Amino acid sequence: MPDALQLLTSCLSQPGETVRGQVLESLGCWLKLTGGSDLPQGLAASQLVTAALEGLAVDGTFHAAVDAVVELIWITVDPASCVPNPGMTGLAQLLVGRVMALRPRFSLALHKAIAEAEGRDGGNDNDVDDEFDDDSETVKGMARLFCEVAEAYIQLVLAATPEVLAPVEALLDVTAHPEHDIFSMSFGFWHKLSRQLNMTSLQQEEQQQPSLPAIDVASGAAAAEQQRRREFFQPAFEKLIS
Repeated sequence: MPDALQLLTSCLSQPGETVRGQVLESLGCWLKLTGGSDLPQGLAASQLVTAALEGLAVDGTFHAAVDAVVELIWITVDPASCVPNPGMTGLAQLLVGRVMALRPRFSLALHKAIAEAEGRDGGNDNDVDDEFDDDSETVKGMARLFCEVAEAYIQLVLAATPEVLAPVEALLDVTAHPEHDIFSMSFGFWHKLSRQLNMTSLQQEEQQQPSLPAIDVASGAAAAEQQRRREFFQPAFEKLIS
């Protein structure tokens, strides 16, 4: 393990949210500066990753944890092509699972925001159990995580299988939020997804995207696969414009 990560790991033994937040901030900065080079095998089980994910559930460390988790997400793929790194599959699965676990919390904040935008008091709705009472910045942090997951793993999302519905639905929730600073975060993902779905089979082959199935363009199988994907995502795009 790099010396910097060993030092940060040792700092986790110090008590207090302030120290833990500083460790997570430093982790995020180190990952961003280094691109996650020379990371050890089994990183998913490291104390730093555990601290980052647990930090998402604590108010005092939430924002530092968001920054760290975002950087962890991007070391699991090639940043330029978004092709997944096979050696980081375990970490990617762990990150996606924990980020998607924030959806009920974001849904509650979305419900309240819509109610307030419509002139109703969302906090007094009888059917809402306000367990979190998240402020706008925390909601932005959750939205950012959803968007980063969807964009980083867009090549996997393009497989158009039931497993990718969770991040797509999370992005629909982000888009439905009435605050511009929040719903606009989703624009990049929808733009990239629509471009990929509207590419010709030849264009996709020329891009040499390893995550897409190898198909014979001349046989028409590529066109059929492209149409299947469009039909898979059609309900999501219909919700966007409804």
